[in-house]
Amino acid sequence: MIFMCAITTSVLAQYTAIRNVENYAANRIGAFYSRGFMVPHSKVMLNMPQGPIEQLELFYERQLKGKKTWQHSHALPSWRAIAMYTHLGNPSLGSAYTFAGAFNFPIFRSKHFQFSHLATFGIGFFPKHFQVHKHEENPAIGSLINFHVRFAFEAEFRLQKHLFAYAGLSFGHWSNGALKMPNLGINVPAFYFGLKGGWGLFNTHRYKTFRVKYPFTLNIMANTGIKEIDPPKGKIYPVAHLGIEVAKQLTFKSTITFGNDLFYDASIMDKSRYLAKPINGNKMYIRSGLHLGYEFCINHLSIYAHFGVYYLRFDNLTGPLYQRIGLKYRVHPNIFLNTSLKSHMFTADCVEFGLGYRLNLQRKRNDKTF
Repeated sequence: MIFMCAITTSVLAQYTAIRNVENYAANRIGAFYSRGFMVPHSKVMLNMPQGPIEQLELFYERQLKGKKTWQHSHALPSWRAIAMYTHLGNPSLGSAYTFAGAFNFPIFRSKHFQFSHLATFGIGFFPKHFQVHKHEENPAIGSLINFHVRFAFEAEFRLQKHLFAYAGLSFGHWSNGALKMPNLGINVPAFYFGLKGGWGLFNTHRYKTFRVKYPFTLNIMANTGIKEIDPPKGKIYPVAHLGIEVAKQLTFKSTITFGNDLFYDASIMDKSRYLAKPINGNKMYIRSGLHLGYEFCINHLSIYAHFGVYYLRFDNLTGPLYQRIGLKYRVHPNIFLNTSLKSHMFTADCVEFGLGYRLNLQRKRNDKTF
């Protein structure tokens, strides 16, 4: 939560016009070494951290040239294609292989120094995942393929014209979103450092700055998914979510939301029986809550986080708080695709996929350019 708050603060502080970019390389390749530790967020995980978690990452980075207005609003970011090897510091967990994409957003840039925040999303492969009668000592990961999310702050120092040294702090997470059990997930804060070199200079495209008065919008989302509960290799349960929220975009890159969520979870009754919790009939399948949200907008894509509290539920499997982190992609001015990971105190509950519709509540008006 602290790391997410720091990322949000950095977004608000990010410069919208950064100079001294013309002498940066358009293409870069790099490598870094990372060393961190596992955060045991469950009693079952207390004995899992046995040594440091070490990572070796290779990436290709491409500098965006400012051909579109949104690139300037994000201070000319770059994107990365990443391949990463992770030694998890415990023979029971083995190693992980991750392939991901990332955006690098500058917060401050000068001729010889750049400070940025990064958002990474990808897929991780865990050969030693939990299997009955095989690798049963692994309570953290129950599937070969898992989702990976990572946020980082990075400082970059220019050593020569096309050679850079850099270091950063990151927080990464792997889990399968409860598609298969067990699914406690792995959380890793880490420090990293490395080198990257580049080639090919680029010229920044000029653009006109303009003010925009964004309208309030009403977002309606319908999502669905599946989940598995303990014990492993059990029944697969459907889940669904209907959400409605009011959103206000503040700038090209920041939107705040407030909304209501209605959840259906077919696993609640069976999980209550498994854990010897009280049974309250079919109404247990329904939960409802209110959320506050923040969206980080990148052209048609947005990364969002919701922090919510249940005001209606008929079970006591979890606490009153829930969180959702996800991605939206607009395929039409009023229609977007949506995927999200719902969690309770950052323990994954389920992954959702769905559609959304956005309705303007007031007329959009552009102020004059300057």
